[in-house]
Amino acid sequence: MTKGERIQFNFSTSNETSLFYPNLEVEFYGIDSILIKYFETKRMCVPAKSKKTFRYEIECKYRGCYEIGVHKVYITDFLGIFRMPYKVMEPKEVTVYPKIVVLEKLPIYPNAEEESEMIINGIKSGGGLISDVREYAYGDSMHKVHWKLSAKEQKLMVKSEDATAIAKVYVVLDLVPQGYLEIEAQTILEDKLVECAVAVLYYCLNQEIPTTFCYFQKELRIHKGKDLAYFYELYELLFKMKFQSQVPIDKVFEMIPELEVCRSYWIGITSDLNYELYDQVNRCISEDKQVILIYVNPEQVGGIVNDEKNVISEALIRLGAIYYEINIDDELNQVLNS
Repeated sequence: MTKGERIQFNFSTSNETSLFYPNLEVEFYGIDSILIKYFETKRMCVPAKSKKTFRYEIECKYRGCYEIGVHKVYITDFLGIFRMPYKVMEPKEVTVYPKIVVLEKLPIYPNAEEESEMIINGIKSGGGLISDVREYAYGDSMHKVHWKLSAKEQKLMVKSEDATAIAKVYVVLDLVPQGYLEIEAQTILEDKLVECAVAVLYYCLNQEIPTTFCYFQKELRIHKGKDLAYFYELYELLFKMKFQSQVPIDKVFEMIPELEVCRSYWIGITSDLNYELYDQVNRCISEDKQVILIYVNPEQVGGIVNDEKNVISEALIRLGAIYYEINIDDELNQVLNS
């Protein structure tokens, strides 16, 4: 299923004997997930030779894998002296895929020519763009002249040797849960974080930008791809991803090996904004990386107010990082396309 769809779940119990079942206690799967509001333990009386049916309409509002069905059944007497277990059934699994938000743009330029075009049009982001064009020097080939920029600057400008080098994108997802949140609030927050990762990965791989997706789940995991076909492999991975890491995103940034020296964009997606992350962003920028930080604010789902958030976000922007703050109710394409 896709996020937002509804399913029907029907549960029936039949008493085929001539005895009256005074108390029937039914426990369902799903009581340890966001579906608990649908599947609280049900107690009922079932007369002889009768049947009772219960119907549930479940709205699948958030991505993930959920077990539904009857977990345990007990027959008890009026006084609760005995409690006899009844045969249980295997759970059924509901798979809810995240929504794919198609972004019109992100401040990612696959090659330096695109960056220089942005300079011509007077568009800059963060602390400014690093251009791979320079002023003409004696001996430069006229084939390297950037004519549009030369017309704007009123002097000859040429492309550097690596002006068409393809940039690489690193997308890092923070899988550390906010331990103070209840199950429902944590599920909603995780859903928004995954939706951000899906939108960014779809944008990059649809543009055929070499993209590395990184996260820490027992160990550092790295997935590399460069086209839309690979996106769907990551999409299968993301719908069931567990937020159970204890390694914060700033440490994950440190772990990522860089085997090639090239222009790169580092995109961090997190719900925890702190000074340790600020220090890592500072390090990346000092190493000439372009950093984009997407912060999903947990305050709307009962998160503790981060008093340092505004100070850190302003400091990140001053460093030259591109910073987005997304609230739970925000539409991604409205925030990330702005």
